[in-house]
Amino acid sequence: MTGTRDLWRRARPLERDRSVLLLLTLILVAIATTSASAQSAPRSPASRCTFVTKVVNGQRKRVRVCKQTPLPQAASITATIGLGTSLQGIAVSDDAVWVLSHDRRLFRIDPATNRVAATIPLPDSEWPEGQVLVADGSIWVTVASPDTDFHPEFDSVLRIDPLTNQVLARIHVGHSPMGMTSTPGALWVANHRSEYTATGGEVTGVYDVSRVDQATNLETGRVQIENRQYSNGCCGPWPTTAAAGSVWVGDQNEDGHGFVIRLNPATSAVEARISFAKSKATIGDDVVGDETAIWLVSDGSPYLTRIDPRTNRVVATVKTGEDTVDLTLGLGFLWVTTAQPLSPGALIRINPGTNKVVARTRIQSAGAVAVGEGSLWVASGTKLLRMKPRREAHATRGEKAFG
Repeated sequence: MTGTRDLWRRARPLERDRSVLLLLTLILVAIATTSASAQSAPRSPASRCTFVTKVVNGQRKRVRVCKQTPLPQAASITATIGLGTSLQGIAVSDDAVWVLSHDRRLFRIDPATNRVAATIPLPDSEWPEGQVLVADGSIWVTVASPDTDFHPEFDSVLRIDPLTNQVLARIHVGHSPMGMTSTPGALWVANHRSEYTATGGEVTGVYDVSRVDQATNLETGRVQIENRQYSNGCCGPWPTTAAAGSVWVGDQNEDGHGFVIRLNPATSAVEARISFAKSKATIGDDVVGDETAIWLVSDGSPYLTRIDPRTNRVVATVKTGEDTVDLTLGLGFLWVTTAQPLSPGALIRINPGTNKVVARTRIQSAGAVAVGEGSLWVASGTKLLRMKPRREAHATRGEKAFG
């Protein structure tokens, strides 16, 4: 027994040496692996942090300061089309880009040449028309009456033939038409201001949406969105879209937040009312959607709202960094223009799968935006920009920037 114990004692240092060698080997492998990973993986925003000495409440302290990783570029300009007037709205058909101007003209742009192919004068209105829509083989433009108190008959929608560039019909709708969308056989028009009494000059507090029959060019009904007991007559329905089998209308209300109405296009019934009273966001001027989400810009705030059409609830509020202006879906992403006082504005790209801002391109006086002909079309002051999306950058970098 003693001899065996002595042999075991002599063997233990050898085992310890082997354990040390094994541990050293594992450490070296771990260091090599970490080094290789660091070389192949992009740098994390945390790696850009440093410590500096600052005076805080009269005392010198070391403070950790982190520099945000810049967002990659969202898109590149491939053509600039000068139109000589401020631009209000954009829509794209099969063979043309339609642009509304501040001085009440509708420009037809040929995407094959990036040149103006036609200019269509529009009738006088209360404010520059901001809504142009491509639907049922026609171009539709809203016109708010210039004397809406006593001549509501001029509140209308123009139907334009893209083959002749001529106005086919002027269809009377509700008070101060703004937003538009279409479903099979019908055009839906959001009337922004309260209806007036039959004699004119006095508001009723009733805000509604007009339904137009595209086969007859006649208004066939109005859906009441709300009835305000006390109203100054302004700021009701505006942004409108058709998605997920419904018509969605944003009502800006007078409380600064508003709500969204979901309409059944077959019955004209209001199926849901989604309040923004507790949201950081407000109801802006535009809305887009598909089967999975309804997206709205805010009015004068840097937020974008996502509604789940399955639950009729706000499921995300995306901070964009600057006030949101307009938005569109296409080319695999959500595209949003932003603006801020003393800032040039921007076009940002949002991944709808993560609700994250992943890219941004600075654009002077960024305004309306649309997708078509494989391009992005963005209003920039008096110019129309044709832009090509940049290849997707590393998503983590973009997502970390706004977090």
